Amino acid sequence: MKKRKGRLKVFHSICLVSIIVFGLVAIIGSGGGGGSGGGSSSGLTYTGSETLASISDGNAQVLATGAYTNGSTGYAMSTIASLQTSGNEQTGYPLLLKVSNILTDSLEQVDFRTATDGSGSRATETVSGIVGDCGGTAAYSIEFNEGTGLFEGSFSFSNYCNQGTTITGAVTFSGTVDVNNDNALLSFSFSFVALTVSSAGNSLTLDGTLSINTVGSPSTLTLDVFVRYNTDGNPVYWVRDYTLIVTEGSGFVDLQISGIFYNPVEGYVTVTTETTIRVNDVDDYPSSGVLVATGNLGSAGLSTKAKLTFLTSTTYRVEADTDGDGVYENDCDNCGDFLW
Repeated sequence: MKKRKGRLKVFHSICLVSIIVFGLVAIIGSGGGGGSGGGSSSGLTYTGSETLASISDGNAQVLATGAYTNGSTGYAMSTIASLQTSGNEQTGYPLLLKVSNILTDSLEQVDFRTATDGSGSRATETVSGIVGDCGGTAAYSIEFNEGTGLFEGSFSFSNYCNQGTTITGAVTFSGTVDVNNDNALLSFSFSFVALTVSSAGNSLTLDGTLSINTVGSPSTLTLDVFVRYNTDGNPVYWVRDYTLIVTEGSGFVDLQISGIFYNPVEGYVTVTTETTIRVNDVDDYPSSGVLVATGNLGSAGLSTKAKLTFLTSTTYRVEADTDGDGVYENDCDNCGDFLW
């Protein structure tokens, strides 16, 4: 099967910016917490803290650097390390976003031309024996209406390995293609139940949905996912109402990010883009832009915040407003300028 190339740059950009987001809010330190929780019909349930987290000297650097650091100091940093893969990839993709990349790549391999009977009505195709680039197999079944461009179906992954990450389980999908433009993907979504993922000895289980709209520019990705880390205590995190907007330019992409991240021990933070993030095609990391994670009110009356500023494609700055006075300080524990 051949891949359609038209939207691969967008998909790569979405995965890259998602790395940044999950790096920013991967974890906000360790401590107590509890809450009534949210749940999914698929089985995973979030039972952690649902209070707004407080940004402090102790967690601001961890919050801002997230999955980009390999240091380990206790549970907080070891959890961040578990987000990362190892190997030849320079950017250290978080496992959750590796999954979105695998699913999108798998859908790119579906040949819609063979999933039709030529009559303009619905037709069904089942394909098995797809081999991962590092082992395992996948199969898919698809129903496609060549008249409307609507499709739906499912993947079945069995230890399917792509770029060092292995997934096992069932994933349903649906969407629309442009029947007048070589069946180019326009919009599509994935839903997964107890999808297991492993990489570099780390393991997690996912329940949730991922949707992508590629009509025009910008392209938009939305996420709502429960993430269980299969480690001591099996903590469940909740990535809620995430929106990633990707605008392509000549030699770069511009990114806008918003959403909510729930940490079971610290509560949730909201993530916003203060200044548009720019990623040059030749770079692994953004060269400019600002992300902000906002927490609870501080002693001065405003929200506590952690700010991540991309200075160059190799350097970044961490600042924090831990008392809610509206002023960022760079003298908190481990704040300042850093190399990636």
